[in-house]
Amino acid sequence: MFLKYDTTSQRLFWLESGLLVKSSLPNGTDIKSHIIASRATDLFIYKDFIGWLSGEEIHFSSKTSSASEVYFNIFPNPMEVGVFDPTLQDDLRGTCKILNGRCDDICIPSETESKCGCDIGLQLQADQKSCDSNIQNTDFIIVSDFTHGRILQINFNTEEIVKLPINVQHTSGITLDKMTKEIIHSNSISRTVQVFSLQGKQSTLTTVTGFAYAERMAVDQSTGNIYFTAISSQPNSSYVGVLHRTQLVHKILIHDLQNPRAIVLYSAKGILFWTETLEVSKIGRAFMDGTSKEYIVTISGGFLNGLALDFETDRLYWTDGQRNTIEYSDLDGRNQRVLMTDKDAQLVDIVLNGQFLYYTAWNRQRITKIDKTKGTEVPFMKNHPELGRLDSIDIYSNDIIDGN
Repeated sequence: MFLKYDTTSQRLFWLESGLLVKSSLPNGTDIKSHIIASRATDLFIYKDFIGWLSGEEIHFSSKTSSASEVYFNIFPNPMEVGVFDPTLQDDLRGTCKILNGRCDDICIPSETESKCGCDIGLQLQADQKSCDSNIQNTDFIIVSDFTHGRILQINFNTEEIVKLPINVQHTSGITLDKMTKEIIHSNSISRTVQVFSLQGKQSTLTTVTGFAYAERMAVDQSTGNIYFTAISSQPNSSYVGVLHRTQLVHKILIHDLQNPRAIVLYSAKGILFWTETLEVSKIGRAFMDGTSKEYIVTISGGFLNGLALDFETDRLYWTDGQRNTIEYSDLDGRNQRVLMTDKDAQLVDIVLNGQFLYYTAWNRQRITKIDKTKGTEVPFMKNHPELGRLDSIDIYSNDIIDGN
């Protein structure tokens, strides 16, 4: 206990068995015994002296002595002690300890100077101090990193990762308005829905959804309205709702749902789909005005986290976070099949682009890409240790934009 490093002698000092002060070189050689420091609760080294706390006293002794030489009373219950000598302090100018080395993001210290680095998805600029985003305008995925409170953009051709200049916390869902390239974000604590540009500028849309928060969202590209699943802590109060973008009012469409989660729209047919996750997980289907509600898929013990629609084949895909499968069916729930299994992944959200599906998983520090018909994995992203729990996902491309 009480391991200390003395810069003057360049030796490590420690207290062994609560009594004996010993020291060694930093590599552990040349071990020496010094003094008995009875009842010591902290240890410090200053020039040629050893000091320690004992009860309400500070004791001093030279390094060559065998007993305490000087002591004096201080105050009750001291916890820690240090010595300040301005002639012995390191010159910290140019290091990370002053103004973060004047770095915008990450300061990396070295023996003689420091250098600046950037979080994943940011690039160091020409001044070698500041960081910025190389924001993409087409062919990209957005994904929420719940752990680090950030939204990332991944180019699905080059796999380049971009950290968008949007500060978010408690993100429950994100989606894209593909007509305006705006990101719609929901906060589970403040129960708000906000809209940001890719450049991080916040729009005027900031609305509170009331007693429930928006878990997942989908944009009707024909009206701009935002459809969402809403989770309430009150019993039998979760629902599917729709939010008007300009009037900032929302309407409950489908009542009394059990832990609703994913939602997708088939605007051309006027249909919405959602999932509910409880002891029995279900996929529901209704018209976009909330009428003709029915359950088309029922799974005992599953956890249906994500939904995706294939408008070319009229096929519905979903992720099961408990059974770690991606499955699909017709739009009425018939011809249900398991496409693939990713063991221990805890699959979350899923999107489709052309021939490929992209999904997130809490135990994967990447976005995974698979063939939508074969279920085989296609090379895409490697695991990135800087990434946290990847959650909600959406995509922008020149692929089909469903509308009515």
